[in-house]
This record gives sequence, structure tokens and C-alpha cells, in this order.
Amino acid sequence: DARERLRSGGHGVYYHLSYWGRPHDYLWLDTTAPALVWHEMTKAYALGARQLWVANVGDLKSNETGMTLFLQLAWKIDRYGEDVQRAFLLDFYRQQFGAEQAQEVAALRDEYYRLSAIRRPEHLGFNRVYPDTPVQNSNWSAEESSQFLERWREVDRRAHALGAKLPAQTRDSYFQLVEYPASGAAAMAEKILLAERARLTGSRRDASTAEAAFKRMERLTKRYNAIGDGKWNGIMDFRPRRLPVFDMPPTEAPPEALPPPQPQTSQRVTIDPATFIQRQDRQGTGWRVIEGLGPRGRALAVLPHRDVPTQLSGAAIQKQSPMAAYQVTAETAGAVQVVIEALPTHRFTPRHEIVAGISINDEPPVVVRFDRGTDDEHDPIWQRNVLRNAMQGEATLLVPQGPYTLKLWAAGRGVVVQRILVGSKCLEFTRRI
Repeated sequence: DARERLRSGGHGVYYHLSYWGRPHDYLWLDTTAPALVWHEMTKAYALGARQLWVANVGDLKSNETGMTLFLQLAWKIDRYGEDVQRAFLLDFYRQQFGAEQAQEVAALRDEYYRLSAIRRPEHLGFNRVYPDTPVQNSNWSAEESSQFLERWREVDRRAHALGAKLPAQTRDSYFQLVEYPASGAAAMAEKILLAERARLTGSRRDASTAEAAFKRMERLTKRYNAIGDGKWNGIMDFRPRRLPVFDMPPTEAPPEALPPPQPQTSQRVTIDPATFIQRQDRQGTGWRVIEGLGPRGRALAVLPHRDVPTQLSGAAIQKQSPMAAYQVTAETAGAVQVVIEALPTHRFTPRHEIVAGISINDEPPVVVRFDRGTDDEHDPIWQRNVLRNAMQGEATLLVPQGPYTLKLWAAGRGVVVQRILVGSKCLEFTRRI
């Protein structure tokens, strides 16, 4: 907070590009999007953490991409803006592979990071560590699982096809930086999700494909470690700490196995928060679209970062908080549930809160609080949100029949909005791919 910023020694940040701990490690692949690194580190810099930055990169490989951006921002914090993901990836891969291929490689990696934001490959077991628990069935419907798997397969296909076009002198570096993460993550999705489908349906074909994916991960890793006459031999391990998620999961169901969840049906509208029709800034800050952030490829955050008190009354929110407006149409008048899905981030300081405001037309805003748990790695709510990369807050509002304006207010400046749902019953959290 402001008092602590007066300390003569200054402040710093310890940031995880590679992570060992609750709720689950991610030590294998580079899956933290550049847009997220940029958002968190520019926030830290704006709040006074400028003297020392430390990035945990694990065994260094495969975190070259995120580490490069981290160091560039430490050297020049305003090097990139809200389009950081596209701009940085273009710069980085132009340097590695030349201008001719940079656009295609950057687009491929952008989709790779988006899918990883839905669920990191290391988190696909829907299990946890400390204590280590066995791989669980996902809470995804068959449709969601199939869509997610097919998107990863497409990334794998694109990565392989692009690698074949590169000159021989760049193929080794391309395999390590791009193809191995893409193919490894796709194989992990196949292994986990098809083994689950086999348990639920008894399909031997799915079981065989899952087992083949596990063996493919092993072959990919052997190739990685053999590159350059074994220059990096042993540095890549596709089974860090030998956690259960890296094993071949069972493909036969126990007697008590449950059927897969079915898609939930309810009349609801899904709003991309980047599609506002009007924006109102306050005190030099306002809602801005950060491309590449979150599971839908972009998210809404308040920029520039400022240490502004959280507003918790409707009048104060209307007067002092940035606003974005959306056009919605209701078939009938009455009560609707509005659910805001946000990035599970931390408060600026203990004096702040992660909250938003929501209102209809010119009505006063209602405060939306999020199911964020506590700032404690043992908290099961915090763990759930980290694994699914989202937290939710909701409010019930009265809407008129026909078109109306839904207003989103940044009552707390630290909130990052990924999706808005409006409906008679938005039901439990769902991950639409």
C-alpha cells in the first residue's frame, strides 16, 4: 500500500513462469500467455515494484518465450501496449525464424496460449497436489471435451506443417520453441480426455488412441533431448515430479462411474466484454481490451493501473468508476441473473477488493462480489479458480421487455472480465471452448 511504498529499499516481484505447488504444478510446458505476463508486470511496476524482478523459469526450457518478454519489460516497461500478445510474438519469432514465417508462427502460438488458458496441460487431470490425488473425470460435457480436443489437434497439425516449410538450419530451434509444446500439449489432451471417454463409454478405440498419445509424448521428448547431438539431453522431462497426471490413466471404468455431464440448457445471452457500444473513463483510466488474455483470446481490464479506492455504493460507483455499456434484448420483462466471469487475480493491496458493478439502463449499479476465496494456497475455492482460470460473481436484476443497456462498472480497478452471461438461469460454471 501507499505507506509501504515509502520504504527506502524499494520493492520487487517474484513471478512464476514455472510453478511447483498447490493447487497443481506447471513445470513441463510454457503456458503463461504473454498478455498475462504483461498485465501482471505492468501492474506491479505501476504500484511501485520496480527495484527487483525475479522470474521462476524452472529448468529454463521451455520458458524462453515468457522469459524474454519478462526481461524486455524489466528493461523498458512501456515497450508494449494492450496488443502485446500479437506484437511481442511477431517480434520474437521474426528474430528466431525470419519475417516470412513470423506471422504464421505467432498466430499458432496465440492459439496455443488461448487453449492453455482454458486448462493448462498439467491441469487436465482435474486433480491436485499436496496431497497428490489421482486423475479425475472432468466436469466437461462430451461436446466441450470434443471441441477442446479438436482445437488442440488442429494446433498440432499446423505446427507440424509449418515446421516442414522452414529451412533446415532453423528446424531444431523451431521444434523446441514451437512444435514440441504444441504436439506435447495436444498429446496430453488426447491421453487424458480419450481415456476418460473410454472409461465412460467402454470404447476400445478411444482407449487405444489415448495409449498411443502417451507413447507419442515419450517419443517427442526423446527427440527434444537428442537435438544437437544431445546438447540438451535430460533437460526436458514430460513427467515432472512423476505426478499422476503424467501417468497413463485408466481406460476402464470402475463400477460406480458416472455418465458424462450433458450440456446445460437455459435461455441466456453470452456477451464478449470487448464488444461494448460505449465506454466512459474516470480519472484518466478506463476499460481497455487486452488481446490474447484469457480463454477467449481477449479480456477487459482497467488501464492504466492506478491505486484507486474500491467503490462499494451505487452512487460512488456511478460517480467515480469507469463504465462499459452493452446492448441486450430481453424477450420478456422480469428478473435475470447476470454472471461475470473474471480472471482469478489478487487484490492490489489488502485495502482493495476485487468487485465489479452492474446495472440496467440508468438504474444505480449493484455490487458484484466474486467467489474468490482467500489469498491462501490452501483455500479450496482459490484452488478451483486457479485450475479453471476463472472466478465468478453474480447479481439478479430486473430488465424490461425489449432492448436495454447493460452497464459494467469497474468498482474495483483490479478486476479483469473474461465473459458476461445474462439469463433466466445461468446455472453452474461452464467452459465454452
